[in-house]
Amino acid sequence: MNIKYSRTLIIFITAFLYSVIRYNIVGPVPIAEIPLFIMNKAISFSMVIIFAFSARSYFKSAIQEFINSMSILKGFALIHILISISLLSQQYYPKFFTNDKLSLFGNLTIFFGIISVVYILNKSIKIKNWLFFLMITFHLFFMGIKGWLSVDKWHGMMPPISLISFIISTSLIFIYLFKKELDEKH
Repeated sequence: MNIKYSRTLIIFITAFLYSVIRYNIVGPVPIAEIPLFIMNKAISFSMVIIFAFSARSYFKSAIQEFINSMSILKGFALIHILISISLLSQQYYPKFFTNDKLSLFGNLTIFFGIISVVYILNKSIKIKNWLFFLMITFHLFFMGIKGWLSVDKWHGMMPPISLISFIISTSLIFIYLFKKELDEKH
C-alpha cells in the first residue's frame, strides 16, 4: 500500500476511534448514529490532521506530496459537505439554531466552512495559505467555542474534536507566519 494512503488510513482510523469513544462509548450518542454523524466527525477531524501533514510538505517544499494530500482532502471535503448538509438540523446541531433559524454562530460556521472548502476544491483561487488556515480556524471557532468552555460537559473529559482541530489549525497559522518571517530574513 502506498505510504500516502497508509498514513491517511491510520489518521482516519485514529479519528474514527476517538469519535466513537468520545460520542458513543462515554458520550450519549446512540450507536445508530455512527454511519453519518460520527463518521462526519471522524472525516472532519481527519481533514485537519491531513492538512497539517500537507502543510508540513508545503513548508519543506515537497510539492508532489502537498498535491497528493490536497487530492485526498478534496475527497474528504466533498463527503464532509454532503453529510453535513444531510444532518443540518436542530436535532443534530442545536447550538447552530435560534427559533428554528440558523443563529449567528450557525451562519458563521457554515460561511467559513464554505470558504475553506472552495479553496480546497478550486486550484485557481490564489489566497495566502495562512488566510486559508484562518478560514478553517474561524469555522472551527464558531462551531465549537460554546462547548469548549464547559469542560464539565466534555464526554469522558475528552476534548471536543473541534477544539483539537482548532488548536492544530491555529498552530499552523503561527508556524506558517513564523516560517515566512524566517524565510524573508534569509
